[in-house]
Amino acid sequence: LAAQHADAIFTHHDTLEQAQDFYQDVKRQLVEQGREPDDLRIFQGVSVIVGDDDADVERQYQETARLVSIENALNYLGRYFEHYDFSRHPL
Repeated sequence: LAAQHADAIFTHHDTLEQAQDFYQDVKRQLVEQGREPDDLRIFQGVSVIVGDDDADVERQYQETARLVSIENALNYLGRYFEHYDFSRHPL
């Protein structure tokens, strides 16, 4: 759908390889839809943790990871879809 109509999409991937694969796939789909590869902009989301050293960054990351549960994430996502209950679906 994005390859047919969108001017921009926002995405997030955990690795550079995943992001590059996604980028190439979207650009291929654009051409298949008769569009130019530059007709659509892809914005990659990033999360940045700033710390005093690698150990501090890792500590902050682990602390944040402990605070975020699947249930809370699904509830947060549901707010953007008229409070849809995404927990009904298997993960």
